[in-house]
Amino acid sequence: MKQKIVGTWMLKKFNIKNNSGIRKWRENSHGILLYTIDGYVSVNINSNFESESEFIDSILCYSGTYEIDKDKIRHSVMNASSFSRIGKIMEREYTLDGNNLVLTGRGDFGAAILHWERV
Repeated sequence: MKQKIVGTWMLKKFNIKNNSGIRKWRENSHGILLYTIDGYVSVNINSNFESESEFIDSILCYSGTYEIDKDKIRHSVMNASSFSRIGKIMEREYTLDGNNLVLTGRGDFGAAILHWERV
């Protein structure tokens, strides 16, 4: 499975789903996801804002290693824009359909659903 996921992916859609419904994470979000053959992952997502402080607050990035099993990918975070993510294992359900990858992370907030397209 690792061979199929290795590469560069561009963010197409980032939604949050909870009891209130589905909403965009932020307007104008864009990002890049990289999976390497030797087991590393890097995620960089942000949004366009008019002020630097709003832009900085919109940054979501981390890097580390990853493992794949039948229906989940686990990202072991080594470096991140949020201190609370460092050292954590972030589990994602995934579906892969050709050049489209959907990652779903679950938490107290509900589910983060990220749609990626292979570059």
